[in-house]
Amino acid sequence: LRSFPAAKLTLAPCDNCSVDFFAAIVDEDHQSWEGYLGSYASVEGGGQVYGTNVNCPHETIGTFDVGLFLKDEDIRSMENGGLDTGSNTWALSVRDSKDFGQFNVTGEVIKQWGRTRVVQNSLAPGNELHSRSAWGGQASLRYNFDCENLAPYVSARYAYFQGDRRST
Repeated sequence: LRSFPAAKLTLAPCDNCSVDFFAAIVDEDHQSWEGYLGSYASVEGGGQVYGTNVNCPHETIGTFDVGLFLKDEDIRSMENGGLDTGSNTWALSVRDSKDFGQFNVTGEVIKQWGRTRVVQNSLAPGNELHSRSAWGGQASLRYNFDCENLAPYVSARYAYFQGDRRST
């Protein structure tokens, strides 16, 4: 496990809504394994992670969240044998969670986009930057048992991760 410098600011403009802003700095000795499956290459470098999330609990629709996140890698090719992932990734997440008695239903849809030099899970010196674009999401159903001192539950989940185009 790793830790890194980060800051978070939470604002509550109204009674039933809050907005989080956060930023983190990833250490320069972080290993990126994005290109490992195709080229067996890991690269060292840091970067930044930024994001914001709006959280609005509501009686009718449940707890609704919208988040926007950016991962910006800072890889120096001269320190990695000419390898640089060039990976910068944005993600937009829309999530809702609603209780119906002892049942809880949760769903999330995520759009991801950005750019990378990793092509078909492989990284080589001089790879051109390619755009990336993908969708993902999940839906889950949970049943909470009624127990006085414990909180047992049973859940089922479906997750879908499209992945990027085969060319990238």
